[in-house]
Amino acid sequence: MTQSLRQKSVSAFIWASIGQYGSQIITFSISIILARLLLPSDFGLVGMLSIFSLLSTTILNFGFNSALIQRDDIEQKDYSTIFYFNLCVSFVLYWLLYFAAPLIANFYVQPLLKTITRVYMLVLIINGFRIIQTTILTKEINFKLQVLARLAAAISSGIIGISMAFTGYGVWSLVAQLMSASFFNTVLLWIFNKWRPTVEFSFGSIKKLIGFSSRIFLSGLLIQFFRALDNAVIGKIFSASDLGFYTRAKSLKEFPVRNSSAILTRIIFPIFSTIKNNDERLLHVYKKFIGIVAFVIFPMMFGMITIADPLIRVLLTEKWLASVPYLQLFCAFGFIYPLSSINLNIILVKGRSDIVLNLNIIQNAILVIAMIIGFQFGIKGYLIACIFASYFSYILNIKYSGKFLRYSVIQQLKDIVPEVITSLIMAVSVFFIGRLFGDEYVLKLVVQILSGITIYLSIAYVIKMRSFFDFLSILRTDILKVNAESSKYEEPLL
Repeated sequence: MTQSLRQKSVSAFIWASIGQYGSQIITFSISIILARLLLPSDFGLVGMLSIFSLLSTTILNFGFNSALIQRDDIEQKDYSTIFYFNLCVSFVLYWLLYFAAPLIANFYVQPLLKTITRVYMLVLIINGFRIIQTTILTKEINFKLQVLARLAAAISSGIIGISMAFTGYGVWSLVAQLMSASFFNTVLLWIFNKWRPTVEFSFGSIKKLIGFSSRIFLSGLLIQFFRALDNAVIGKIFSASDLGFYTRAKSLKEFPVRNSSAILTRIIFPIFSTIKNNDERLLHVYKKFIGIVAFVIFPMMFGMITIADPLIRVLLTEKWLASVPYLQLFCAFGFIYPLSSINLNIILVKGRSDIVLNLNIIQNAILVIAMIIGFQFGIKGYLIACIFASYFSYILNIKYSGKFLRYSVIQQLKDIVPEVITSLIMAVSVFFIGRLFGDEYVLKLVVQILSGITIYLSIAYVIKMRSFFDFLSILRTDILKVNAESSKYEEPLL
């Protein structure tokens, strides 16, 4: 390596954070503008296609990106082989969805979906050109080029989407924004990254990677299927507007949750992979990441439960108020996803993708039960059932990941108790502060957010919360500073 693991990790965290939050802040801001200009039913129509989009993207990748990152013996022919494989699959998937478009439109009883499907699913071919470029940069723990491409793509696509919404294109504004974001991102990655495929295809390369990647693929397929199944069920049973309210609440919750998780997942797996054979060092880094995630995510979720009403009134206007209870219920289990991602990464770096697959099968079976029971009581009933299912799945993930490093369920839960209690105190305080402002929603929202941040950080400082100081070390780009408990390592991490 031309850089030490320390330097690469710090750079990766900074650039991944800038890229993830920078592009998502831009995209989120654009979506707020579009939500004010468009109808909930427009968002519902695009949401109906999420299950097809997510499943196709998972099939397109087939888990080869994780396999390429995880293995140390990767050559040029391996990258070229998977590039051509991805490209061929992307064309096959597109034409399958092209001919299935009438069936999709009939299923939802939405004739416009036929044309939308045939146009929007062209992103699969665009993405087929991008996967290997992203994989190579990720394996090198180089996120700077990815960030620059993503930010430029977010801005360009946002301008296109908003311009079309202003001129009355409706749902096509959303389609154009999503497609152009993928197109610009792909083009810029090819410009920035100098890797090019060679004219070679090796079945030996596929054979070498498929053992690990196939289990990742099946796990990802299950995750994405059940991640989007709720949209499909709601779109079928309820109206497009109901699905629009639901997806808008989901996206508000996912803005902090999935962004944080995406940053960590993108840098944790390659970092964990470099120290996978040193259990003591791996446990040290693992515990640090768990604490930092809890410190960041818990107050966000507790806080959003408290400020959901003024948040939606101010950002989206009153036509979206039906999203408020959905957002609150989403936040009640929103912190589970990033914590589970870290635990699953421990299992993956140990080469046990079979365990991850089995866990996903069990957890998604539980989710199906939650759907069957929950939807009997409407969308709110389903989300309440998801709370219990998510907590159970999290405990299961801890149990299995902890076996590799002797870090038990009780130990991990005890380690995040300070963040839970501090977040709860903050949320209760913010609730009572909000009651002082009546219907002055903008002022209420600003005061609640600022007071929540102040209260949370003040308590964290007073009680000397370890994750608080770990987080500060990130801001000082000193996350890998040598300390007493890690000084015995030649190149200490965290």
